[in-house]
Amino acid sequence: MKLEFRNVIRGMSALFLALSLAFTSCEQFQDSLSSSMQDEMDEEVGKASIGGKIWYYDGISTTDFSSTKGSALAVDFSKKVAMSLDSSTPINDDGTYNYAVSGSLIANYTTSSGQSAAVTYKISGNKIILDSENSVTETAGSLNASGTRYSLSMTPICRLLDTATTKGNTIDSLEVKLSGFVRAKGEQKGRSVSALDQKISVLPFYEDETITDGVTFSTISSTSGKYVTIPTKGKVTLSSTASIEFSSSDAKASSFLSSDFTLGESDEGLTVLCGKDLKGLSFDASFKISGFIPELNASSYTRTFTVHYSPIFVTLDGALDENAWESATVSEDSYASVSGYDLSKVYVTNDSENLYVAVEGEISSFSSGDRIVIMIDNSSSSETGKANSDSSYNNYYGPATTATFSGVDFYLSDFISSSEMQDYCWISDSGRTDGVTASARSVSSEIIEYSIPLSLIASASSGNILKLFVTATSYEWTTQNEMTLQDCIPSAAATVSQAGQSVSIDFENALSYTIKGE
Repeated sequence: MKLEFRNVIRGMSALFLALSLAFTSCEQFQDSLSSSMQDEMDEEVGKASIGGKIWYYDGISTTDFSSTKGSALAVDFSKKVAMSLDSSTPINDDGTYNYAVSGSLIANYTTSSGQSAAVTYKISGNKIILDSENSVTETAGSLNASGTRYSLSMTPICRLLDTATTKGNTIDSLEVKLSGFVRAKGEQKGRSVSALDQKISVLPFYEDETITDGVTFSTISSTSGKYVTIPTKGKVTLSSTASIEFSSSDAKASSFLSSDFTLGESDEGLTVLCGKDLKGLSFDASFKISGFIPELNASSYTRTFTVHYSPIFVTLDGALDENAWESATVSEDSYASVSGYDLSKVYVTNDSENLYVAVEGEISSFSSGDRIVIMIDNSSSSETGKANSDSSYNNYYGPATTATFSGVDFYLSDFISSSEMQDYCWISDSGRTDGVTASARSVSSEIIEYSIPLSLIASASSGNILKLFVTATSYEWTTQNEMTLQDCIPSAAATVSQAGQSVSIDFENALSYTIKGE
C-alpha cells in the first residue's frame, strides 16, 4: 500500500512538473503551434512569393520613364488562386464586381542630391492610388489564366527614376505588401491566401556603358560560330516570341541579314551568334532584341543594342568583355599581404602584335605612391629570369628590396595616380616602354588592361613561353631605389625571408603563358 501511494505521489509530481513547463513556455508553444499551423495552411491554400531579391528595370540612370507602361513584378502562387471580389461596392457597368486586391508599394530612395526619402503607393480594389486628392489611379495588376502568377505594375516605381521629373533617384529598397487572393479550386476553394510582405531591391538591368557606348566584338580572327555577349546584371530568359533584328548603315555590312544572327542567352547576358564569318571587317551594327525577360519580371523588354565590329583584339577600357579574354590564361594565386593590398587575378592573352595583360584587384586601396609592376621573362631566350633582394625594411610594409635582376626581358612600373609608366635604368635598351598603352587607371579602378608590343619582350613570337610576375608595390623598385612588395601574383614565384624583410623571385614559378599564333 505504501508503495502504491509513493507511485501516486511520483506521478503527481511528474504531472505537476510537466504542467509547470507547459505554462512557463505557453507563449513559445503557441507561437510554434501557430507557425506550424500557418505553414500547413499555406501548403493547402497556396502561398504568394517573389522568387528573388532584385527586380531589374529596363533602363539606365538617364532613361526617360515619364510614359513607362507594362513593367511588372512577378508575384507567384504555389496553388491556383483567384482575385477575391469586393461585394460591398456597386456592380460595374459591365455587370462585374470590383476586385478586393489591396496592399502597398513602399519605396525608399535617395535623390540625386543625396537626400533619403520614401513614398508609399496604396493599392485598393486592384488599383494603385497615384494621387488620392484627384482620384488618379491605374490598374495594379492582373492574374494569368492559370491563376499562378500576378503581374504587379511597377510603373509608379519606374517613374520615380525619371530624370525629367525627379532628377534620377536611386531606389534603395522596395517593400511589397499584397493581399486579396483566394484558393481557386479543391477542398480549400474560397479560403484566403496569406498576405505577401516582402522587401526587394530595384536596379537597372545594364551598365550605363552597355546602352550608351555599346559593346565591342573582335573580328581579328574567324567569327563564324562565335557569340557576341551583351552583358546584363542579372539572369535573362527568352520568351517564345523573342526575336532579333539586324541593321547597319555601313556598306561593308550590306550583305548581312537578320537571319545570319541567332539570339540566345547565357549566365553573362544576351548572346548573338554569328552565322557568317566577319573576319577583318570593321563596322557598327544595331540589334533590336525583343522578348527578353529579366529575373522577377512578369513582362518582357525590347531594346536596341549597338555592337562595334572591329579587328581590334582588345579595347583598353577596363572591362574584360571581349571574346579575347574568354580564352585568356588566368592566375589568382596571390600573396597574402599584411597591409590590406589585394591583387586578385591576372589575365594574359595576345594577338599577332601585342601581349595583353589585365590586372584585377582592390586597386582602390592603393595610395598615391603605389605602383603596379609587371615583369616578363621570355623563357625561350638565353637566360632564365631571377630577382633577388636584401633590405632592412620592416615587414608591416611588406618585404623591401634593393633589387638585382638577371635575365628579365621586360619590366614596367606603372604609377597608378598619374600617367607615368617607366622602364627603369637597369634595362640597358632605351625606350623599352614606347608603345605600351593602358586603360584609364586611378585609385578607383578595379581592372587595368595593358597592351605590350611583343617586340619589347626579347622579340617574343608564336610558341614562345613567357613567364609573368605582377606585383603591387610601394615606392619604386629599381637598382637605385627601394620598394615594398604589398601583394603579388603568382605567390609561388616569390620567396619571402622568415623575417619578412626581403624577397627573391624565381621566374621558373611565375605565371606561364604560351604565345598563340593566328
